[in-house]
Amino acid sequence: MNFEDLTLLEEHPHCLSLLQAYSRAQAAADAQSSWQGRTSVAVPTETAETEDPDQIDQSSHGHGLLIAYGFLDVELGDRRDGIQYRLTTEGTQLLKLWESGVRPNSTDLAQPA
Repeated sequence: MNFEDLTLLEEHPHCLSLLQAYSRAQAAADAQSSWQGRTSVAVPTETAETEDPDQIDQSSHGHGLLIAYGFLDVELGDRRDGIQYRLTTEGTQLLKLWESGVRPNSTDLAQPA
């Protein structure tokens, strides 16, 4: 884990919310069964009639960032299954590091020489 990864969560709190939502959903799904190791999660939003376009943009942006950084895996399913998301090992580690209280300005992070 590096400084830039934690900075992503600090600068984009919606990414942290997404990681937490997928982590909870995966834990619940793993407790029930492990359907091909995938978890499809609907991130909590308001109904379509009351959704704020900015909220939709933030969710899309957050998913894109997490996928680009390798913290979220995506698989396109069929019409019934839709898009499937799952935290990667790196995403889980980043979330655990964040939840342990380590922050980008913390001296707990090893700085490269």
